[in-house]
Amino acid sequence: MNSRNGFNQSVVVAFFREYGVPEPEFEYRFDPKRKWRFDLAWPDVLIGKLYIEIQGGLFSGGRHTQGAALLREYEKINRASVLGWRGLFVTPQQLLTKQTVDMVRACLGLCPVPDKHIGQTQGL
Repeated sequence: MNSRNGFNQSVVVAFFREYGVPEPEFEYRFDPKRKWRFDLAWPDVLIGKLYIEIQGGLFSGGRHTQGAALLREYEKINRASVLGWRGLFVTPQQLLTKQTVDMVRACLGLCPVPDKHIGQTQGL
């Protein structure tokens, strides 16, 4: 199933699972008063409320580069912070990378995993 941002959710779940990261919720609505959503979220209060926003179109004049849209994005981010959320921002190309896994694992209080590529181990 594809999300509004065009990535395949089952691929994302499988990728994070490969690195021992709990399954995220997609298009998670975090504020009952607004229709704001996070692209991916781990809303579990016990491990910390974490979200990922995928920032596409940064170099092609997309939504995330327009002044009015940025102001709305800042309002959303600030509200999330007030509600106790921690956020990571990645490009579509960065989502399925070891760097993103490392950041997510650190934010969720999980131990680091050794460097590896999916499906194979290197240097072990």
